[in-house]
Amino acid sequence: MQRDDCSATASARRQLHFEEIREQLEKERERILKHLLPRRHAMSGAAQVFPVSLEVRLPAASDAIGDGGGDEA
Repeated sequence: MQRDDCSATASARRQLHFEEIREQLEKERERILKHLLPRRHAMSGAAQVFPVSLEVRLPAASDAIGDGGGDEA
């Protein structure tokens, strides 16, 4: 019967260790998600906005074919 007691004690110890590790990992997860990552990706200065526009003008369909009155011989 002594072997069964030892086995039960080892099993209880493993279960306790598992729970302790699980709690530690949960705390570490919270620390990383709530403290470490937000600080790492925080802006060091104020946001700046620069208005930018882009206009692309393509030739009309008749100009692209060659009917646009260009210098064609």
